[in-house]
Amino acid sequence: MPSTIADVAQEKGALLQRRGVEWNYSVTDHDWTFSDAHGTLENLPLPLVPQPNAATALAALRASGLEVSENAIRDGIASAICRDVSRL
Repeated sequence: MPSTIADVAQEKGALLQRRGVEWNYSVTDHDWTFSDAHGTLENLPLPLVPQPNAATALAALRASGLEVSENAIRDGIASAICRDVSRL
């Protein structure tokens, strides 16, 4: 019988992070907001990478337990770029 991702995560003792459950984000024309159990980051700069990717990366970073300042998060989002990996 197939297991769900949630079942396997629970069985393995893995941390499950789901958009709309453990974390979420919303976007406006000029900025975006991210929320999770650690709090809310507002007025984040719009990324130059796909928005869902930036939000997922931020969720993973905050769930990792690494201590990263809000300024470093903002700078990282503002400077992230998407390279054409097909040229590598």
